[in-house]
Amino acid sequence: MNPNIWASPDIYEGFLNSDKSIKILAFDTAANACSAALWVAGDVVAARHEVMVRGQAEALAPMIADLFEEAPVLRDGFAELDAISVTVGPGTFTGVRIGLAMARALALPRQLPIIGLTTIDAVHWQSPTVKTPLLVALETKRDDFYIQLFDHAGTAAMAPSALTAEQVLAHLPSEPVTLVGDGAERLALALAEAGGPNSQSIGSIMPIAGEFVSLAAERLQNGVLGDAEPLYLRSPSVTLPATK
Repeated sequence: MNPNIWASPDIYEGFLNSDKSIKILAFDTAANACSAALWVAGDVVAARHEVMVRGQAEALAPMIADLFEEAPVLRDGFAELDAISVTVGPGTFTGVRIGLAMARALALPRQLPIIGLTTIDAVHWQSPTVKTPLLVALETKRDDFYIQLFDHAGTAAMAPSALTAEQVLAHLPSEPVTLVGDGAERLALALAEAGGPNSQSIGSIMPIAGEFVSLAAERLQNGVLGDAEPLYLRSPSVTLPATK
Protein backbone atom coordinates (compact mmCIF):
# COMPACT_ATOMS: atom_id res chain seq x y z
CA MET A 1 0.00 0.00 0.00
CA ASN A 2 1.32 3.40 -0.93
CA PRO A 3 1.23 5.45 2.29
CA ASN A 4 0.59 8.64 0.36
CA ILE A 5 -3.07 7.63 0.01
CA TRP A 6 -3.66 9.53 3.27
CA ALA A 7 -1.88 12.61 1.92
CA SER A 8 -4.61 14.25 -0.14
CA PRO A 9 -3.69 17.03 -2.60
CA ASP A 10 -5.04 19.54 -0.06
CA ILE A 11 -2.07 18.76 2.18
CA TYR A 12 0.51 20.00 -0.28
CA GLU A 13 -1.47 22.28 -2.60
CA GLY A 14 -0.29 25.24 -0.56
CA PHE A 15 3.31 24.48 -1.53
CA LEU A 16 2.78 24.44 -5.30
CA ASN A 17 4.98 27.10 -6.91
CA SER A 18 5.02 29.06 -3.66
CA ASP A 19 7.63 30.51 -1.33
CA LYS A 20 6.05 28.92 1.73
CA SER A 21 8.52 28.04 4.47
CA ILE A 22 8.71 24.32 3.73
CA LYS A 23 10.01 22.08 6.51
CA ILE A 24 11.18 18.59 5.51
CA LEU A 25 12.91 15.76 7.34
CA ALA A 26 14.90 13.61 4.90
CA PHE A 27 16.93 10.47 5.51
CA ASP A 28 18.65 7.57 3.75
CA THR A 29 19.50 4.07 4.95
CA ALA A 30 19.39 2.29 1.59
CA ALA A 31 23.13 1.81 1.08
CA ASN A 32 26.27 1.54 3.19
CA ALA A 33 25.56 4.68 5.19
CA CYS A 34 23.00 6.45 7.33
CA SER A 35 22.18 10.12 6.84
CA ALA A 36 19.47 12.56 7.85
CA ALA A 37 18.80 16.26 7.34
CA LEU A 38 16.33 19.00 8.19
CA TRP A 39 15.29 21.52 5.53
CA VAL A 40 13.67 24.77 6.64
CA ALA A 41 12.76 27.70 4.39
CA GLY A 42 15.22 26.86 1.63
CA ASP A 43 18.21 25.81 3.71
CA VAL A 44 19.65 22.75 5.43
CA VAL A 45 19.58 23.69 9.12
CA ALA A 46 20.99 20.41 10.45
CA ALA A 47 22.49 17.30 8.87
CA ARG A 48 24.23 14.07 9.84
CA HIS A 49 26.01 11.41 7.77
CA GLU A 50 27.79 8.25 8.90
CA VAL A 51 29.25 5.49 6.75
CA MET A 52 28.20 2.06 8.02
CA VAL A 53 27.74 -1.37 6.48
CA ARG A 54 25.09 -2.30 9.04
CA GLY A 55 23.49 -0.79 12.12
CA GLN A 56 21.24 1.75 10.39
CA ALA A 57 18.20 0.55 12.35
CA GLU A 58 19.91 1.48 15.62
CA ALA A 59 21.53 4.68 14.31
CA LEU A 60 18.65 6.41 12.50
CA ALA A 61 16.36 7.39 15.40
CA PRO A 62 19.15 8.93 17.55
CA MET A 63 20.47 10.71 14.46
CA ILE A 64 17.07 12.27 13.81
CA ALA A 65 16.76 13.28 17.47
CA ASP A 66 20.14 15.03 17.24
CA LEU A 67 18.90 17.04 14.26
CA PHE A 68 16.01 18.53 16.19
CA GLU A 69 18.28 19.39 19.11
CA GLU A 70 20.58 21.20 16.69
CA ALA A 71 17.73 23.10 14.99
CA PRO A 72 15.92 25.19 17.63
CA VAL A 73 14.05 26.93 14.80
CA LEU A 74 11.71 23.93 14.97
CA ARG A 75 10.52 24.57 18.50
CA ASP A 76 7.64 22.09 18.28
CA GLY A 77 9.75 19.36 16.70
CA PHE A 78 7.93 16.88 14.48
CA ALA A 79 4.69 18.86 14.77
CA GLU A 80 6.15 21.56 12.51
CA LEU A 81 7.14 19.26 9.64
CA ASP A 82 5.38 19.51 6.29
CA ALA A 83 6.73 16.30 4.75
CA ILE A 84 9.08 13.34 5.14
CA SER A 85 11.50 12.33 2.38
CA VAL A 86 13.20 8.95 2.16
CA THR A 87 15.20 6.98 -0.38
CA VAL A 88 13.23 3.96 -1.59
CA GLY A 89 16.04 2.03 -3.29
CA PRO A 90 17.61 0.43 -5.11
CA GLY A 91 19.96 -0.56 -2.32
CA THR A 92 20.25 -3.18 0.36
CA PHE A 93 17.03 -5.05 1.08
CA THR A 94 17.22 -4.38 4.82
CA GLY A 95 18.33 -0.77 4.44
CA VAL A 96 15.43 0.12 2.16
CA ARG A 97 12.95 -1.43 4.60
CA ILE A 98 14.46 0.45 7.57
CA GLY A 99 14.09 3.83 5.89
CA LEU A 100 10.56 3.25 4.65
CA ALA A 101 9.40 1.88 8.01
CA MET A 102 10.69 4.99 9.78
CA ALA A 103 9.13 7.31 7.18
CA ARG A 104 5.74 5.66 7.55
CA ALA A 105 5.92 5.65 11.35
CA LEU A 106 6.61 9.39 11.40
CA ALA A 107 4.21 10.38 8.62
CA LEU A 108 1.08 8.40 9.45
CA PRO A 109 0.17 9.97 12.84
CA ARG A 110 0.56 13.46 11.34
CA GLN A 111 -0.86 12.59 7.90
CA LEU A 112 2.27 13.98 6.27
CA PRO A 113 3.12 13.26 2.63
CA ILE A 114 6.15 11.06 2.00
CA ILE A 115 8.44 12.17 -0.82
CA GLY A 116 9.97 8.97 -2.16
CA LEU A 117 13.27 9.38 -4.01
CA THR A 118 15.25 6.64 -5.67
CA THR A 119 18.89 6.39 -4.64
CA ILE A 120 19.72 6.92 -8.31
CA ASP A 121 17.75 10.18 -8.45
CA ALA A 122 19.56 11.33 -5.31
CA VAL A 123 23.00 10.61 -6.79
CA HIS A 124 22.01 12.24 -10.08
CA TRP A 125 20.88 15.36 -8.21
CA GLN A 126 24.12 15.50 -6.21
CA SER A 127 26.34 15.05 -9.28
CA PRO A 128 28.14 17.96 -10.96
CA THR A 129 26.91 19.18 -14.33
CA VAL A 130 28.62 17.43 -17.25
CA LYS A 131 28.50 17.87 -21.02
CA THR A 132 28.01 14.18 -21.78
CA PRO A 133 25.26 11.68 -20.99
CA LEU A 134 25.49 10.67 -17.33
CA LEU A 135 25.30 7.06 -16.19
CA VAL A 136 24.60 6.51 -12.50
CA ALA A 137 26.12 3.20 -11.39
CA LEU A 138 25.55 1.95 -7.85
CA GLU A 139 27.34 -1.03 -6.33
CA THR A 140 25.43 -4.28 -5.78
CA LYS A 141 28.40 -6.34 -4.50
CA ARG A 142 27.62 -8.79 -7.31
CA ASP A 143 28.46 -9.06 -10.99
CA ASP A 144 25.88 -6.44 -11.89
CA PHE A 145 25.18 -2.78 -11.07
CA TYR A 146 22.14 -0.66 -10.31
CA ILE A 147 22.18 1.75 -13.22
CA GLN A 148 20.22 4.46 -14.98
CA LEU A 149 21.26 6.58 -17.96
CA PHE A 150 20.46 10.31 -18.23
CA ASP A 151 20.82 12.32 -21.45
CA HIS A 152 22.49 15.71 -21.97
CA ALA A 153 19.42 17.49 -20.62
CA GLY A 154 19.35 15.39 -17.46
CA THR A 155 16.28 13.43 -18.57
CA ALA A 156 16.16 9.72 -17.79
CA ALA A 157 16.92 7.74 -20.95
CA MET A 158 15.99 4.39 -19.40
CA ALA A 159 14.35 2.96 -16.31
CA PRO A 160 16.43 1.99 -13.26
CA SER A 161 17.81 -1.50 -13.86
CA ALA A 162 20.14 -4.14 -12.45
CA LEU A 163 22.51 -5.01 -15.31
CA THR A 164 25.92 -6.53 -15.90
CA ALA A 165 28.56 -4.50 -17.73
CA GLU A 166 27.84 -6.44 -20.93
CA GLN A 167 24.14 -5.65 -20.63
CA VAL A 168 24.88 -1.98 -19.93
CA LEU A 169 26.66 -1.73 -23.30
CA ALA A 170 23.38 -2.26 -25.13
CA HIS A 171 21.96 0.91 -23.54
CA LEU A 172 24.90 3.25 -24.09
CA PRO A 173 25.17 5.81 -26.89
CA SER A 174 28.20 5.74 -29.18
CA GLU A 175 29.47 9.01 -27.71
CA PRO A 176 31.50 9.25 -24.46
CA VAL A 177 29.59 8.95 -21.20
CA THR A 178 30.32 10.07 -17.65
CA LEU A 179 29.88 7.58 -14.83
CA VAL A 180 29.03 8.48 -11.24
CA GLY A 181 28.20 6.50 -8.11
CA ASP A 182 30.00 4.02 -5.88
CA GLY A 183 29.97 1.46 -8.72
CA ALA A 184 31.28 3.91 -11.33
CA GLU A 185 34.97 2.97 -11.23
CA ARG A 186 34.32 -0.78 -11.38
CA LEU A 187 31.86 -0.33 -14.24
CA ALA A 188 34.22 1.99 -16.15
CA LEU A 189 36.94 -0.68 -16.06
CA ALA A 190 34.52 -3.40 -17.14
CA LEU A 191 33.19 -1.30 -20.03
CA ALA A 192 36.72 -0.53 -21.21
CA GLU A 193 37.59 -4.23 -21.20
CA ALA A 194 34.42 -4.96 -23.17
CA GLY A 195 35.28 -2.36 -25.82
CA GLY A 196 32.59 0.11 -24.82
CA PRO A 197 32.58 3.85 -25.58
CA ASN A 198 34.99 6.16 -23.80
CA SER A 199 33.83 6.72 -20.25
CA GLN A 200 35.05 8.74 -17.30
CA SER A 201 34.27 8.18 -13.63
CA ILE A 202 33.80 11.38 -11.63
CA GLY A 203 33.60 9.93 -8.17
CA SER A 204 31.98 7.59 -5.71
CA ILE A 205 28.93 9.72 -4.93
CA MET A 206 26.30 8.15 -2.68
CA PRO A 207 22.97 9.51 -1.42
CA ILE A 208 23.45 12.04 1.40
CA ALA A 209 20.31 13.50 2.95
CA GLY A 210 21.87 16.92 3.46
CA GLU A 211 22.39 17.16 -0.29
CA PHE A 212 19.29 15.51 -1.78
CA VAL A 213 16.76 17.14 0.58
CA SER A 214 16.69 20.14 -1.78
CA LEU A 215 15.40 17.79 -4.50
CA ALA A 216 12.64 16.67 -2.13
CA ALA A 217 11.69 20.31 -1.51
CA GLU A 218 11.56 21.01 -5.24
CA ARG A 219 9.32 18.02 -5.85
CA LEU A 220 6.99 18.97 -3.01
CA GLN A 221 6.61 22.45 -4.48
CA ASN A 222 5.81 20.88 -7.85
CA GLY A 223 3.34 18.42 -6.34
CA VAL A 224 5.44 15.39 -7.32
CA LEU A 225 5.70 13.09 -4.32
CA GLY A 226 7.00 9.95 -6.00
CA ASP A 227 6.15 6.42 -4.91
CA ALA A 228 6.77 5.69 -1.25
CA GLU A 229 7.21 2.02 -2.11
CA PRO A 230 10.44 -0.01 -2.13
CA LEU A 231 12.39 -0.27 -5.38
CA TYR A 232 14.44 -3.45 -5.16
CA LEU A 233 15.12 -4.34 -8.85
CA ARG A 234 15.92 -7.89 -7.73
CA SER A 235 14.98 -10.49 -5.13
CA PRO A 236 16.74 -10.32 -1.74
CA SER A 237 19.87 -12.42 -1.24
CA VAL A 238 18.48 -15.06 1.07
CA THR A 239 19.69 -18.64 1.34
CA LEU A 240 17.13 -21.02 2.76
CA PRO A 241 18.37 -23.77 5.08
CA ALA A 242 18.68 -27.17 3.48
CA THR A 243 15.88 -29.61 4.23
CA LYS A 244 16.80 -32.89 5.83
